[in-house]
Amino acid sequence: MDVAATKPPIETQRYTCGGGVNSCAVDPTGEMTICVISHQQGYNIREGSFSEGWDGTLQEIRTQPRTRATICDGCHIKSLCSMCPANGELENGDPESPVDFLCQVAHLRAYGLGYAVPHHDTGHTKCPNCEGGPNHTALLGAAARIDLQMAGTDLLPEGKSASPILNVLQSATGCVSEGCSSCSAVHA
Repeated sequence: MDVAATKPPIETQRYTCGGGVNSCAVDPTGEMTICVISHQQGYNIREGSFSEGWDGTLQEIRTQPRTRATICDGCHIKSLCSMCPANGELENGDPESPVDFLCQVAHLRAYGLGYAVPHHDTGHTKCPNCEGGPNHTALLGAAARIDLQMAGTDLLPEGKSASPILNVLQSATGCVSEGCSSCSAVHA
């Protein structure tokens, strides 16, 4: 099977992380949110009960449908990225807007590990970090500089070019980044 032609599954819900599944956040004012980063939507437990917030509002937030396609939909390196709706909220004020910096970091990680990244352009949006994009050459240069700095150390992964294509498909049941503590039970 041609890995580059295989598309990751397109999620239908906005939140695919562990937030609101096995954890949540409550701030000093009583505002209960899906995670410690996300604060656009929540439930004030001072006006009701924890159970009402957990079983009601947080579940409604978790099951919100996505409203549009993004460049992340076809991405094969989601596990190297820290993009999540909460990061979209923080950076762009919109949980469905990708964060360009996080995309650059994910590509740099892949290139630094010696992986070729399959294009994940959507019909009207081109990834600026993939081959042919305006950031691609600079990211390859940065990965080469990292390799030079790591040469001679035991930090360089053995056989880093053993797999020419990184194809990390993310299931609908877990966090894309696996970087937050909310997902520990989901991935256990």
